[in-house]
Amino acid sequence: SQDDPINNLLVDQVFLPPGINKDSVSLSDLVSYYYPVQKQSQGIDDVKIGLTALLSGTPTWALDSLSDAIYGQFFITIPYGRTLSQFIDVRRKQFNEIQIGKGVSRISAGFYGSKIFKYKYNIRVYGQALLQFSTTTTLNTPALLFSGGHTNPDSILSLVGNTYKFDRGTGIMFNVGTELERFKNRLRLRAEICTVYKGQDNYISKDPEWDLWMEEYAGNSPFYNRADIKAEFWLMNSLSKNRFGPVPFDLYAGATSTLSANNIDIGWKIYAGITTYYQ
Repeated sequence: SQDDPINNLLVDQVFLPPGINKDSVSLSDLVSYYYPVQKQSQGIDDVKIGLTALLSGTPTWALDSLSDAIYGQFFITIPYGRTLSQFIDVRRKQFNEIQIGKGVSRISAGFYGSKIFKYKYNIRVYGQALLQFSTTTTLNTPALLFSGGHTNPDSILSLVGNTYKFDRGTGIMFNVGTELERFKNRLRLRAEICTVYKGQDNYISKDPEWDLWMEEYAGNSPFYNRADIKAEFWLMNSLSKNRFGPVPFDLYAGATSTLSANNIDIGWKIYAGITTYYQ
């Protein structure tokens, strides 16, 4: 490559990936080898379960409740979704896999509170604060182009290791909003500001330089913060006192837009849905 591997061909067999079936390769050949056009995986994503317990006051869903309420909340994400296979077992097939789950347990704990003001219309102000942290887990190393300072996947893994330890950064989520009940037990209007911050992820492998590259430069958004604004309306048909028809349900529609963001995607979305209940 004459000390210019980007613009010239690689001819040394040490740097040629196995199975590429060429005597020399260019940068475009390497990109095609490591990043195939089509990738696929199937399975179920990580599973999240949670608990919300009333600590003080009267539940907001109690009929005609005008009391304040404070709840404790606890959520755990179980790493059920499929992660990457180990390269030494599947070889080049790893490049065609899509990682579905994060592969790490995530715990969230915090509080949710609400206060109702009685005016011409009932107005509820609410807020939620959650602290998020993870347990350290061992994952299979992805054989990425130039990671570990090499173009051969076996050489990459000999430097980095077949596995590495991963810990998602600590996160903080804070939401605050207000809800106006325009028609009692029938139509509710809601506005909310949602903020989230996540600290830097931690990688531990045989190669400290690879760890640093994954934490800061690999496009993983290892740390980020974002603030969104959300507006919704709810058409209520779940309270037995006002329900029409035999099936309880609520209809909702809303829109979300990003106010500010750092190191994460921004955008907006419009959505609608229905929530049904079994009683």
